[in-house]
Amino acid sequence: MQFHDPLDWNQYIRTIAAGETNVEISNRTGIGPSTISRWGRPKATDVISFARAYERPVTEALIAAGFITPTEASAFVSYSVVKVEEISNEQLAALVATRLGVNGHQRS
Repeated sequence: MQFHDPLDWNQYIRTIAAGETNVEISNRTGIGPSTISRWGRPKATDVISFARAYERPVTEALIAAGFITPTEASAFVSYSVVKVEEISNEQLAALVATRLGVNGHQRS
């Protein structure tokens, strides 16, 4: 199933909700039925609520609603969380110096 045009949003809703009425969609998502009935351009928060209620990937729904492109959805940010206890004193000092802009380090 490929959706990536803002005009696909209503088609997406009808496909995912499989014939449910606006009231049934409302009961499942917590979004008011009047909001659903006039969904030309939904709020991003409603798109996310809809996707989660129907156990669909949030990125899929955001693409269908035109908030992001398939290319943007495939990009990801990789980061790691390191506990302070796991880094050396030298690494910690360098991070602090960078943050403070001391000793020629760049300030972030």
